[in-house]
Order: sequence, then structure tokens, then C-alpha cells
Amino acid sequence: MWKLYGQLGENVCMVSDLSRMQECFKETEVTGALVDYEGDDDDDGEFRLEGPEPWMYAKAIRKRKCYEHEREFRLLHLRGDVNDSRGTYFAVDPTVLVAEIWHSPRMPDWQVLTLQNLMEALGYCFPIRQPTLLIGPFDPIPWHEQRVVP
Repeated sequence: MWKLYGQLGENVCMVSDLSRMQECFKETEVTGALVDYEGDDDDDGEFRLEGPEPWMYAKAIRKRKCYEHEREFRLLHLRGDVNDSRGTYFAVDPTVLVAEIWHSPRMPDWQVLTLQNLMEALGYCFPIRQPTLLIGPFDPIPWHEQRVVP
């Protein structure tokens, strides 16, 4: 997915979990659901999200089966005026939402340093990690993985 959704070597991914999302959006009317990759676009399928009117969210969490490699979780907010294309904004505290940051396995060392310096300058102390996709069983661990920013 590093290749699919960005320039190889320049991507970062913010990692969260359900408890962090619940804490972050506890004062809002935001709900979440795993995306359903079961059916085709024409297939209504069975919908599993609970709530007062779960059918309203059905189309928002459906994707074709060819996208199931994404294993996506979506946050949803149903507004009264669906014709308003400006979107809805929620204040989010990154220290609550983000558990750690992963960078592309091909990110050059200088960009990793820049990312670490930026996080420190902004006052964040997220762990910054590199996926081990390209590291073989006998390869040394890259220098920036030996010390994880606390």
C-alpha cells in the first residue's frame, strides 16, 4: 500500500486504535465501522452497523471486494444537509488519536530525521517506526530504528 497511495519513500502512516478514536470523538456524533468488502456496487448485501438508522450508513461503508487489502475503518458523521459539500470539521487532539507514526520502508535517513525534528518542534513525542518489509533476516536494523523517539 506504500506504493499505491503515495510517492514511494515519502509516505507516513499515523496509527490509532478503536479506544483512542472513541476517546477522541466522545463528545461528537461520530460513529465508526469496518468497511464491508463483500458485495459489488449493485448488491445491497447485509448491513451490520448498529444505531438508530443504520441503513443510512450502508453506502458509506461499502467497497468492492478488490479493495479488501486496505482493511479500512471509517469514521462517519451523518449531517442533516447532505447537499452541503463543505464537510464537517471536528477538533482533534493528535496526542489522543495517534499512537505512533510509521514511515515508508524506503524513506531516506535524512527524511526520517526531518520527520523526527518536525515532531519534536511541534511538541509531539509519537514513536516513529519503520516497517520491516525490506529488512532481511540477517540485515542490520537501520540506525534510526535502534532509537525510537519516545
